[in-house]
Amino acid sequence: TAEPFTQPALVHTVASGWNNYTPIPYQKSCRIVADPGWGQYYQWVYSTFPPRVRLPTFRQTLEAAERAALEAANRRLEVSGPFLPPTPGEQVEQRDLVIHAGAECVIQRTTGPAALRTLRLKFDPPVGPTDRQLLRELTLQIRWDEEEAPSVWAPLGDFFGTAAGANPYRSLPSGLTEDGWWYCHWYMPFTRKYDLRLVNQGRVDRRLHFEWVTAPIRGDLTRMGRFHAKWHRDALLPKEPERAIDWTLLRTEGTGRYVGVLLHVWNPRGGWWGEGDEKFHVDGERFPSTFGTGSEDYFGYAWGDATLFQNAYHSQTLAMDNRGHVSINRWHVSDNVPFQRSFAAYLEKYLSNQRPTLYACTVYWYVSPDGIDPYPPRPLDERVGYWDEAQLQGRGANVRRNEAIGAGPSAALHPSAP
Repeated sequence: TAEPFTQPALVHTVASGWNNYTPIPYQKSCRIVADPGWGQYYQWVYSTFPPRVRLPTFRQTLEAAERAALEAANRRLEVSGPFLPPTPGEQVEQRDLVIHAGAECVIQRTTGPAALRTLRLKFDPPVGPTDRQLLRELTLQIRWDEEEAPSVWAPLGDFFGTAAGANPYRSLPSGLTEDGWWYCHWYMPFTRKYDLRLVNQGRVDRRLHFEWVTAPIRGDLTRMGRFHAKWHRDALLPKEPERAIDWTLLRTEGTGRYVGVLLHVWNPRGGWWGEGDEKFHVDGERFPSTFGTGSEDYFGYAWGDATLFQNAYHSQTLAMDNRGHVSINRWHVSDNVPFQRSFAAYLEKYLSNQRPTLYACTVYWYVSPDGIDPYPPRPLDERVGYWDEAQLQGRGANVRRNEAIGAGPSAALHPSAP
């Protein structure tokens, strides 16, 4: 509560987790000291810059300009939604689409160099929390320039950061508004062209209104990675017996940056599913340079809490009292996770698939155009049908209430959102 840690979008409590995204710059060193009784678990995230970079020294009492900058950042993070302020030179295009059963809609452009800045869509009729199979039957895929395999491939709902079903929430890079707008603001540069496809592998035609925003490149395109987003279940698991609990989020090669993950958990027997740490191996290191304290801490809350929450950088969009479906995401926007040659990320998973406790994820990263993306598209029978909601019969009223809350976080959390 002391200055400068007073901005609610930068400093907030979720369940029993305390999160502070206020930047604390230093030029030579930083020492963090905690008083006795401060707590039990912590994660400090820091970035080291090249020696030529000059940073200011953190002071608790801010100058007027510093305070104004922090307040401006807080206002931007508090108001997440599908419509960003316009930028010079951007092009907004829209189309009403009918994606026939077993077919695809293709949008191709040769307008590069440029970047897709925003994707957003609305279903007609709207979809809801129980439309879980529908949102896995539809997939989004994008190829940059002359790529043969898509860099972006995910079920539609998962791509926008929530699964399974349509669970409204708002975060900085993506979300689903209470009135049905799905949106994505990941910056997606390309050199010459892109090929975007919406594919329907279901048996029913689907109608939607689709909008996309293309913006001129600002900066040096040769220094920009290509955006990747891939959905998978149990892909590229470690083969070493001693690493049996390590569940792979992402493995890739090249120069790039890891920017986040949506995790969907199917946990019909209930109980706490996430007693496992995150591990990030950068550039082939044997021991991870990031080694967390638990899945709930990685996602910004604590103690296995089923509370729904939404913030700029992390959200729990569906919980069902931890019995059934769980949907949770984490975006590495302010906490930089770069790599020069390779990157591998894991979550420890203690509960087995036979229990069953099943994980699926969509992972997001940037990598150089010559980088390696080892994730091919997955067939429909791998994306649907592996959960049986009949196993949830007999749940108590408290669980049913929690699932109803999952249909949409309170609009009061975003009173000024568009």
